[in-house]
Amino acid sequence: MLAKRKRGRPVAVSPEEVLDRAVALFCAEGVEALSLNSLCAELGISKPALYRSFGGEDGLRRAALAHYFAVWMGPRFSQMDFTQPFPVQCDQLSKMISHPDPESPQTKGCLYTRMRLCRRALGEKSSSLVAELEGNMMAQLTAWMEGMAQSGQLKSGLAAADAAAYVDGQVMLAITQHGQGGDGTAIAARLRLALSVLHA
Repeated sequence: MLAKRKRGRPVAVSPEEVLDRAVALFCAEGVEALSLNSLCAELGISKPALYRSFGGEDGLRRAALAHYFAVWMGPRFSQMDFTQPFPVQCDQLSKMISHPDPESPQTKGCLYTRMRLCRRALGEKSSSLVAELEGNMMAQLTAWMEGMAQSGQLKSGLAAADAAAYVDGQVMLAITQHGQGGDGTAIAARLRLALSVLHA
C-alpha cells in the first residue's frame, strides 16, 4: 500500500500525479481494495476533485489503465524484437514479464491483468477499455503467430488465432504468479516451456 498521507485537507495534485499514484495503488492492492473515501485519502484528492477530473471512481479506473498502458506496458512490449527466431522472442517475453523494471508499478502486479480478472466488478467505462485493449492485444498476438507460421516456425496444423489465445493465457498466468510474489526465474522458465510447444 502507498504510504499513509497526513490527515486534513488534501493538497492539490495534478491529474497526472493522481494517475501515477492510482496505478501504483491499483497494481499493488487491486482495484477493489479500498472504499472511495479511502481511495481518495490514499491518492491525496477530494471526492469532488475526483469527480471533476475523472467523472467518478470508474472514470479514474479507466484513466489509470490508459495511463498504465501509455507509460509502462506499451513501451515495455515495444522492446520485443520480432525479427529474432521464435525461441529468442519467447525468452525476451518471459524475461520481460518475470523481471519488470524495478521502478515500474508492475513489480507489484499488472493493472491490465488485475482488471481482466475482476471485470464483472468494473463499471462501463473501465470495462469497455479492458475489452478494447484485449481486442488490440489479441490482434497483435495473432499477427505474431501468423508471422511465425509464414516463416515456418509455428507448429504445423495450429491456427494462428488458437496459438494467440494460448499465448495470452500463458502470459496471463505468468503475470498473475509474479504479482503473487512468485520467483521470477522460475516463472520465466515455466513460461518458456509452455510457449515452446508452439515451435515447429
